[in-house]
Amino acid sequence: MSHHFKPLRHLRVLLMSNLRRVLKLRIVKTTRGGLSNGVGRHAHPKQQDDVRLFPQPGYQWRKPVAVSKLADPLVSRGFTDLGPYRIDVMPEVTVRFLVNSAVSVYACVYEHAEAGIWLDLVSRYEDGSRATFTTLRSNGLDQRPQDTLVRAVSASAEALYGRMLRERPQRALLRLDAPTAIRLFESSHAEQRLWRQTEGISASQVTNAAAT
Repeated sequence: MSHHFKPLRHLRVLLMSNLRRVLKLRIVKTTRGGLSNGVGRHAHPKQQDDVRLFPQPGYQWRKPVAVSKLADPLVSRGFTDLGPYRIDVMPEVTVRFLVNSAVSVYACVYEHAEAGIWLDLVSRYEDGSRATFTTLRSNGLDQRPQDTLVRAVSASAEALYGRMLRERPQRALLRLDAPTAIRLFESSHAEQRLWRQTEGISASQVTNAAAT
């Protein structure tokens, strides 16, 4: 496996911290209330789970050629390049954000000093679900059942985009402009975290996540 596709150390630490907290909640709920489903479906602790994106004008990419190799083909296919952003809870990650409103897809080219560079292509649907096509390998965690996730680790940007347009579910898509795409990106972390809190996380998923 190429060094460029090793999972993010920072993301793994953040993820494992969240998983341990959720599992602890499941144990407490089960012990006190005899709940077989772990965390109660209607007990959602209030917390700020959305991530925040901050523009980074003039950012100097560590590997500009590799970033451009994933981003430039999308620009030539109608994507608007919104430039580099940092993610508040992931300071080691910078993302180049692009949007194609005509086909309701936003693209994220991620760069990390150790893990390398990868591409996500995302569409959002009116029913709240999402379709993600990515070149990042699995992190060992299940996804929400209503979501579609396709991994193609060695795919080019052109191949991944073409595959997405062919294979993404044919449902009513959310119309995307730049502000909407940014907002959806920022809220996606909270959506995934809330689902894992309500549905529970198995011990095997924790093991898989730790091993990746």
